[in-house]
Amino acid sequence: MNNRSIPQILRCIGGMTIAAAIPIVLHFCSSSANADDSNKSARLVSLAPSNTELIYSLNAGGQLVGVSDVCDYPPEAKKKEKVGSFNSVKLEKLTKLHPDRILLITGQEALANTLKKHKLPITVLDNSTIEQIPKNLETLGAITNKNEEAQTLKDNFTKSLNDLKSILSRSKSRPRVLICVWPQPLMAAGKGSFMDQCITICGGVNCTGDLSQAYPRVNPERLLLIKPDIILVPNEVRNEKFWLKAPWKYMAAVKQNKLFVLPQYETDCLYRPTLRIKDALHWLATTIHPEFKKEIDAWYRTKSPSHPPSRI
Repeated sequence: MNNRSIPQILRCIGGMTIAAAIPIVLHFCSSSANADDSNKSARLVSLAPSNTELIYSLNAGGQLVGVSDVCDYPPEAKKKEKVGSFNSVKLEKLTKLHPDRILLITGQEALANTLKKHKLPITVLDNSTIEQIPKNLETLGAITNKNEEAQTLKDNFTKSLNDLKSILSRSKSRPRVLICVWPQPLMAAGKGSFMDQCITICGGVNCTGDLSQAYPRVNPERLLLIKPDIILVPNEVRNEKFWLKAPWKYMAAVKQNKLFVLPQYETDCLYRPTLRIKDALHWLATTIHPEFKKEIDAWYRTKSPSHPPSRI
């Protein structure tokens, strides 16, 4: 198993780095998020992929003068000046860009504190839940002077999410789902994690939702005891065939061909609290509740790309 792939997949699931997997304290700088309301074109630096993506959703990508090296969507973001990574920044390069505001997310508190010490203007957005997506759109809309666009996207997203919940509320069953975040060591989605919330929205029960850590490690003994109806594994390990070995091969879901590989999107959208979460929810909902596929497909809209389940 190639452990070097782990950071690439789990760079910022719900704003929390897996290595830390500890409670987050949110810090904001003294200047408010509305400080740039009057600026028609602020100079922004985004150090988190979800913030970058939401800014482009607001058609404000032109205000980005710098990003982190993990900001890879949309493709235009890759052309922006790289000023650091998710966990560190090149201060000299950053200051030369003269940013009006530097945008971070929960999970980047250490980096936020470093920037504060250098008297740089920062805003930290909480992206730990799906409900934060419309709130973050509103905040970024104020910063980029795109309030009207933000309100439209916010309303549309909230309605869409409620419509999906309404469809799945008619289900008579709630399958037990195990999301294998990484197979070796086995890491799953625990209580309160972003993916735990996705499973619930899509009409499932998270098998490891009783574990207090957001992304806990699960030992082989517990794996056999949780008895999931459906198992989801990362696309990046589809060629590893670890499910053919113990203890996976003894699990009913594997024997019943109910182990699915997450789709290979252009970039991870199940792990990012952005508007593209709708792509992930479409796939996840139809995988958990195929009996509602027609209604879920209609909800997703035919103009959106389709990502059918990839069954092992």
